[in-house]
Amino acid sequence: MLIMSKKTEGRVLLSWIAKRNDPYQQVGEQRMLGPTLGLLFEEASPYRGQITDVVLLARDRDEKPRPGELSERQILDYLTREIRERDPRITVHPRLWDGEDPTDYEAIHAFLKAEVPRLREQFPGREWVIHISPGTPAMQTIWVLMVETGQIPGPVTMVKSYRPWERKEGKLAVPVRLNLETLFRTLPASRPAEVADEGEEIFWNPARFQSDRLKTLYAQARRISHLNVPVLILGERGTGKTTLASWIRLNSPFRIKELDDHWPSLACGAYTAETMRSELLGHKKGAFTGADRDKPGLFKQADGDTLFLDEIGDISPDLQRLLIRAIEEKRFYPLGADRP
Repeated sequence: MLIMSKKTEGRVLLSWIAKRNDPYQQVGEQRMLGPTLGLLFEEASPYRGQITDVVLLARDRDEKPRPGELSERQILDYLTREIRERDPRITVHPRLWDGEDPTDYEAIHAFLKAEVPRLREQFPGREWVIHISPGTPAMQTIWVLMVETGQIPGPVTMVKSYRPWERKEGKLAVPVRLNLETLFRTLPASRPAEVADEGEEIFWNPARFQSDRLKTLYAQARRISHLNVPVLILGERGTGKTTLASWIRLNSPFRIKELDDHWPSLACGAYTAETMRSELLGHKKGAFTGADRDKPGLFKQADGDTLFLDEIGDISPDLQRLLIRAIEEKRFYPLGADRP
């Protein structure tokens, strides 16, 4: 008989260590659980038994602690041992920061900004519980800033913990929610984009949509994105046609990453018929007055990628017919050329 067991994946706790109160805090003559052990194991904690992975953040500096105190690295090791002894099912993941100043907002933000994508990749789809009470005020502020501006994608809950004499209605920890409607929070969910660092790609995630119509639309768009066919997007101005086109391209195999910052697209209403033809098909040197060199058109530039024509209804009927013919025959003639 073969008996196998698998670790149940619960929530993931993220927290800085509490330098003066982890793993235990001294209150008068009484030794009590510190904030991290309290959140994990106290009966009054709503997260007791729900967390299976703990990410502990600490500074990794060679500074000598004061007499009678432990260094942050020693506290981290001590806290890790205590967690494992109390519940061997919990896995501790240390993350060390070599920052010099624990009050440096910019440095703390840079460290967490780099760690978040790696942790999301390590724990895909898992709910994060961010314990904002431990750490310096700067560390606490950066947690709130990053969650509220959408730099830490969900599912995520920030919690603040209280010592026994501070608790309201006996609650050890309560969620912290500001629900700020900021540009930075809504941008990743409304406008797909990609940064230079390949590890920091931002995609619109349809799994987080609330609207059933949007869910249906993007399910259809995902299927279409894998087909080498023309796609016509209809809608009023300002309804998100450009966003949808960008999302289709980002999720399709017809994408050249080197073109991401300037992938071929054209605002059709901004050109005359002849200028539009040159922009789309290109032209040969001498094809018209001012054509002093050969110019590849957008069709040529988009070869192997995707071409987006915004407000295509503004194109003249003659050019529309030329466009349809080029799509159907998969070839075109630049202005002034006698061969495709």
